[in-house]
Order: sequence, then C-alpha cells, then structure tokens
Amino acid sequence: MPYNPKSLANLKIITPEIARENQKKSVEAKRINKEMKEKFKLQAKNMQEVLDELPQLDALGILNLGMLKALEDDDFLLAAQLAEKIAEYQKPKLQRIDQTNINRSYESLSDEELEEELKKHNMSSLVNETKEKIDTIKETINKSIAEDF
Repeated sequence: MPYNPKSLANLKIITPEIARENQKKSVEAKRINKEMKEKFKLQAKNMQEVLDELPQLDALGILNLGMLKALEDDDFLLAAQLAEKIAEYQKPKLQRIDQTNINRSYESLSDEELEEELKKHNMSSLVNETKEKIDTIKETINKSIAEDF
C-alpha cells in the first residue's frame, strides 16, 4: 500500500483539554435530548387529555371554541363568519320549519269507512249524489220498460 503524506495532515491531535471540551459538548447534547424527550412526553400527555375531552364536544361546541379563539387572536372576520354559522343553530329562521307529511292509503277501506274518514276532515264524497242519480236513472228505465209492456 502506498504511503500518502497528506492523510496524516487531516488527523487532529486530541489533547486532554480537547477531550474535556468534547465530553462537555456530549453531556450538553445528552441533556438537551433528554429535555426535548420530556417536553415531547408532556405535550403528548396534554394532547391526549384534550383528545379525551373532544368526543364530548359536538359540532356547535367546536364552532363556539373557534369563535372564542378568533376573538382572542383579534381575528374579527373569522369570528364573524363562525358567529354567522352558529346563529343558524341558536335561533333558526322561522321559515325553516320541519314538516312531516303522512301518506295514507284508503284502498282497503269500504265506502262507509271512507265516508267517515272524509267527514273527519270536513270533506264529503260524491257517493251519495252518485247513488241518487243511479237510482233516478234506474227508476226512469224501469218506468219506460213497464210502459213498453
């Protein structure tokens, strides 16, 4: 193997002072890493506590929290936008009324039962008038048949 004189120039001589200095740097780096780990653990614990409370919040509660945070940060535009969304739930507009429509089938009812249902709703059918007309037509036909014989 050939000898390269420049390779020895790259080596640093470690004196006892440099060794102590490097040891101090190592101890400081370990201390900083340990502090960062502890800080991360504390933040994770706090985050977990917040997450444990979140399922108790509903969408309206989260909007309220966002509005309060926006007010604390003096972001009045965002606070106004959130307040507009919240207002719909706190005081709904009068025109937004839930309606329930019930469709009933009267196909299986007899004429009498159907007539009773119509009376309940203050309505009447043409059944009686139709029966009267049919009876009148029958009488007229019977008279004309009787006169022909």
